[in-house]
Amino acid sequence: MERGGTPETTRSGGGARPAGDVMPDERARDNKRRDRDLAATDRERPAAREGNGAAIAALVVGILAILVLVLSLGTLFIVALPLGIAAIVLGVVGKRKAGGRGSDGHGHAGAKHRGKARAGFWLGLVTTILSILALIGAVALFSGGEGFQDEIRDLAPQQEPQTPGVDPDGD
Repeated sequence: MERGGTPETTRSGGGARPAGDVMPDERARDNKRRDRDLAATDRERPAAREGNGAAIAALVVGILAILVLVLSLGTLFIVALPLGIAAIVLGVVGKRKAGGRGSDGHGHAGAKHRGKARAGFWLGLVTTILSILALIGAVALFSGGEGFQDEIRDLAPQQEPQTPGVDPDGD
């Protein structure tokens, strides 16, 4: 607050006037200054980074696919196989979206997303191959007939059936 003024008035130039009363030339000057500051801020602000949802999705789906397959010991190959294929497709789309070279000509822009897309692609490929092998094993196990199942039983150690309460040593 200036000397001699009230809270409702400010001193500008030669006399006191109400704070809300602004001269038209001052308003125009303030608008120009604000526009100039906004334009400078826009130039200084880094360009918005474009995301690559396909690359990130490829990585997530690839990790999920391999986890499903490994943690189920191959028994959930029917779930892991479509997840692996989806990771492959998303990885290819993500690599294409990331581009071969960066916007600066040195290949830096998009490298992070390109790496995610590649990782998702390879995880999907490994999961797909392992799922197909698990499928082949399941088909061979269940459609091999009696001979194949007998061979599997022969590989297991043989145990003699024990009668409860009877000592096998005869003591």
